Amino acid sequence: MLFHGPLNSYVAAFIVVLMQVLVLWGSSSEARLIPQPPLILSYHDGPLLGGGGAVSVNILWYGDFSKAQKNAVRDFFSSIETVPKNHGEGSNSIMSGIPEPVSVSSWWSVVGQYRDSRGRSAATSLRLGTESADSAYSMGKSLSRGDIECLVDTIDDGEEEGGLNLVLTLDDVTVEGFCMNSCARHSVVGPAARAKSGRPYAWVGNPASQCPGRCAWPFAAAQEYGPRNSPLSTALVPPNGDAGIDGLIINMAAILAGAVTNPYGTGFYQGDESVPFEAATACMGVFGPGAFPGYPGKLTVDQITGASFNSHGVNGRKFLLPALWNPSTLSCNVLTITS
Repeated sequence: MLFHGPLNSYVAAFIVVLMQVLVLWGSSSEARLIPQPPLILSYHDGPLLGGGGAVSVNILWYGDFSKAQKNAVRDFFSSIETVPKNHGEGSNSIMSGIPEPVSVSSWWSVVGQYRDSRGRSAATSLRLGTESADSAYSMGKSLSRGDIECLVDTIDDGEEEGGLNLVLTLDDVTVEGFCMNSCARHSVVGPAARAKSGRPYAWVGNPASQCPGRCAWPFAAAQEYGPRNSPLSTALVPPNGDAGIDGLIINMAAILAGAVTNPYGTGFYQGDESVPFEAATACMGVFGPGAFPGYPGKLTVDQITGASFNSHGVNGRKFLLPALWNPSTLSCNVLTITS
């Protein structure tokens, strides 16, 4: 069973939210906001990953990723485990001097609020496990879903129970369904896809050269969703200087949250189980306060680089991360950096 994201969920969410946001009231030309019932991710009585602890993520780099690209991803994982200190001191951000940093770890803390039928929380943290590289493209540059699962089987996971294997593909690698109906995907390999004995995995592609407007938005113009000179057609500056890798990190963050809270298709989701709304895809396209379809919301902007972000990480990193559905508030939890 495959759980896609975020592209097909984005399209669905775009339509749903657009229909919900504004309606014409009677014959008046005034568009009025109509309160809508909260989106609920139902729990389907299955296991979550983590058991209240940390989950190890083992990465296979498929393609010749640069050192800078790898370090950005590594720092994302390190940032989940660490609250950055003194990020405001000497910072170039317009939001310097914040006493409580809005961090990657605080973003992930929402995932820890998901609980299974026994009251155990999903993973409260992620840690980087093993890393392996296939820079020689051993299976070529055009991969099927079956090929991805074969690559998953090559990952050294140390036979750690409850871990998650992750395949990252470079932007010169085409993957079945990539850019057409998904930017990332999580599923399970093993004899029983819906059983706890199966091994969860995720795949994420670098969209830089294939579909940046679809899978690296808002760091690439998404003109297919709107007219020219609209917010959709304006690309934001990526915080790590690479629209492809910053887009990959957004999609990776989203799919990891989904994989932890719905690893076997029996966790938290809404809708069709084959194309579900999950922890992040339920809030697709929302990055800051005031977001609406085509507008990511109000974001923090670095005064020097002009980069847009909403969270701080280790080593001075800044990231843009998607909103997560919060099971405690039954709403999308948006990261907000307050001056």
